[in-house]
Amino acid sequence: MVKQVAVGEDQVILGKNGSLVSSKSQPGGWHIVKDGACDCKGFEYRGKCRHLAAVEQATAERKARQAEALRLMNQLCDEQNGYAAVA
Repeated sequence: MVKQVAVGEDQVILGKNGSLVSSKSQPGGWHIVKDGACDCKGFEYRGKCRHLAAVEQATAERKARQAEALRLMNQLCDEQNGYAAVA
């Protein structure tokens, strides 16, 4: 299943081999971000762009959600196994 997430005004689809970020200059279009590079003109000229930043932010947010889910699962398992939660 492909999950599209909003990062600011951008839409981001994170993939294993690259990501897609919505284009402002081409409504309905997407830019490919892969291996720290983007196919947009801004990246070509400056070596950085908002698409790359959006992928970095979406990746960081996903990692934070995964870490929180793991923490909650461990807490639940501990509680079910009779371990008291320590505050």
